[in-house]
Formats: sequence, structure tokens, C-alpha cells
Amino acid sequence: MANKHPSDTDRVPEKFLPSLVRKQNDLMRGPLVSLRNRNFRYLMAGQVAHSAAFWMDVVARNWLVWGLTEGFAQRALMLTLTNLIRAVPLLALGPVGGVVADRFDRKVVLFWCQLATILVFFWMGLLVTLHVATYWNVVLPIFLGGVAIAFNNPARTSMVPELVPRPEVNNAISLLQTAQSVPQFFGPAIAGFLIPLGVEVPFYVMSGIYVFALVSTQFIQLEKAQQPQKLAASAYSHLKEGLVYVRTQRPVFLALMLSFVPMFLGMPYVSLLPIFADKVFHVGGSGLGVLNAAGGIGAILGAGMAAVVGRSQRYWPLALGSVLVFGLSLVGFGGVSILGVGLIFMFVAGATTALLRVVITSMLLENTPKEMHGRVMSMFLLNMALQPAGSIIAGSITEVLGVQFAVMLLGGACAASAPVFYVVAPRLTAGRRVEFQPAKR
Repeated sequence: MANKHPSDTDRVPEKFLPSLVRKQNDLMRGPLVSLRNRNFRYLMAGQVAHSAAFWMDVVARNWLVWGLTEGFAQRALMLTLTNLIRAVPLLALGPVGGVVADRFDRKVVLFWCQLATILVFFWMGLLVTLHVATYWNVVLPIFLGGVAIAFNNPARTSMVPELVPRPEVNNAISLLQTAQSVPQFFGPAIAGFLIPLGVEVPFYVMSGIYVFALVSTQFIQLEKAQQPQKLAASAYSHLKEGLVYVRTQRPVFLALMLSFVPMFLGMPYVSLLPIFADKVFHVGGSGLGVLNAAGGIGAILGAGMAAVVGRSQRYWPLALGSVLVFGLSLVGFGGVSILGVGLIFMFVAGATTALLRVVITSMLLENTPKEMHGRVMSMFLLNMALQPAGSIIAGSITEVLGVQFAVMLLGGACAASAPVFYVVAPRLTAGRRVEFQPAKR
């Protein structure tokens, strides 16, 4: 349970409060209820900084690779290969990161992950500054950045139920998603505007932003009872228990599978955006930032919708609808060559992606045992690794049939998966909340 503060519980009777203060209290009991918790506010601040650097990196890293390779066919392949290299640690170490989050102090885990990320961004900037950057010598820091994320994300997300009361978990996840989505609006745009000053400039700025993330996260104060307990069982048995739990709990398994589909089939479009910016819309690096920003604006709306919905008995239908609309938005995006229309489809794609992420995360955290949070969330966050894996397929289709047809084809496949899950899981589709059973020991 989150620490209580006098400001959180000792309220003056509302009849003595000015109307403005009463409205503020109403807001803090509604969509912003989780922000009453001081520790969660620190986590939010760190999330905003983390996400700002993350979305700047998406643009800066892809543009750097785009500039380091020559020949259109080769460049498309290298873009997708780079994102796959970034994903390898997530696939290989993601479940291990969940075990670490469940066994050790999550704040300490976050500290080392954030410090490593600061050094990785500085390293990449230095390579460009010294004019020694090549595709092959930026691969290592890109890989190490993926290692840091593999341990960072499970620790950060699984900390939420320790900072807020259980009824506020969905609201907290929605706000965290908003904190991730808001930088998706301005992060890519900032990177796009910084690139003309020098490709290395965004990396130095991201390193500085991450310093703020590290400092704010370290202000979180967890009571001893809230911290993960080091278990007598080995790390291997702990990992095996998590895998067995996910496999045997059908609602958990289905929720995870649904989250994997759009990340594998749909989200690879992100790695192809430099090609859209350069070859389809002809808007260059700044236009690439605008395309990403449009998705960020939509993501803010999607996360806001999830915060208003709150604890819902119809999580599953919301998730299915999000996947369907997301896939259709990619079909529309791939079929246009007018920037303004493309931005509209990017907006819809961003909104549905954020809504899906909040709904699935809330389902998992609200209904799984506390001792399983780190491992379950690490399985969920494997979907981040599936995006680069799907990018290889998207890149291969792009080289044969063109980038627009590739996005349309994958978007259509993503949309088609929603009816399949509707048929496979009618009980969840009917809106009945299925309580997740504790892991068997």
C-alpha cells in the first residue's frame, strides 16, 4: 500500500473550501486520483523523462542508421536489422528481468539500468562527434541499450501496485501510459529539429534527460514491507514458476497473446517511417518527427480514454476493438501519399495502441498475485522485442513489393486477428471478469 501523507487523508470539510480547491479535489479523486501518492508522482516524473529520451532515440537512431548506409534496398534492410539487434536482449533477457524485479529492490535495479542508458547515449553521440561512427560500431551501444530496457521496464511497471491502492492501479497505469505518450508527441519532434544541428546532438540531449529520470526515481521511498523479498528458491526455479504460471492461466495467456499480435504485425511500421518521410511524403528528418508526433498525440487521447474508463468489466472487448481499429488505420496509412491524411491515420494508430497497452497492463496487474508482478510484466513487455522481429518481415516485403503495400498488408493481418480472438475467447469477450488464480507452489 502506498505511503499516506496528511495531504492525502486529512481534508478540510468541503463547505469551507473555495470552489477552485473543491474542483481540484474532485479532479484528484477522478482521472488524476493516483497523483495523490507522492511516490507515484516521482515515478511519473521519471517516466516522462524516460519516455522523452526513448522517443527521441527512435528518431535519432533510425536517422543515424539511415545516414550510415547507402543504397535504398540496403538501407531498408539495415533499418530493420538495427531494430532487431535492439530487440535481441528483450527476447533473451526479458523474463530474467522479471525475475530480478521480483527478487531485488526495484529502485536499485532502475538506478543501474538508467545509469547504463546515460552512458550508452553519450557513447553514441561521441562516436558521431569524433567522426568514427559506422553502422557496425554503433551496433554495440544499440544492443546494450536493449539490455538496459530488458531490466528497466519490468522493474518500473511492477512497482506501480506498491505505490497506489489496488482500486487505483488502472488509473495509475493510464497516467503512466499518458506520461509515455506525451513525450511521443514532442520527443520525436525535438529529435527532428535537433538533427540538423548535428546527428550527435540528440544523443547528448537524451543522456542529460536520463539524468533527470535517474534522480527523480531515486526519490521514491518504499517501506520495507513493500520491497520484494529475496526468496530462498533459486533464480531458475523462480523463472520456471513464472513461465508455468503464464502457460496455465488461460486469461493471462490470452491477454499476452493479444498484445503480441499488433506489436509483431503492426508496430514494425515505425521502423519504416524514415522511408515514408523520404520516399513517400518527401519531408525529410523534420517530417519524420512530425509523423511520430502525430502518433504521440493520438496516444495521449488513448491513454486519457483509459483513465476515464477506470476499472472496467469490459477490458477484453476494449482490447479487441483497439487491435481491430489499429490494423485498419495502418491499412489507410499505407494507402495514401498525402502527408495530412497520413497524419490522421497516425493519430488513430497512436490512440488505439495506447488504449490497448493500458487495458492489457491493467488486466494483468489487477488480477495477478503480487509476487508474480515482475515476471508477468516481463512476459508482457516481450512484445517490445516482437516489433523489431516483425520489422524484418516488413523490411523484406518492402524490398519486394514496396513500403506502402508492406504496411497495408501487415495492417490488414493485424485487423484480421481481432475476430479470431473473439471466437477463441467468447467468455472474455462477453465482458465477464475472470479472476486470475495464484501461482501453485
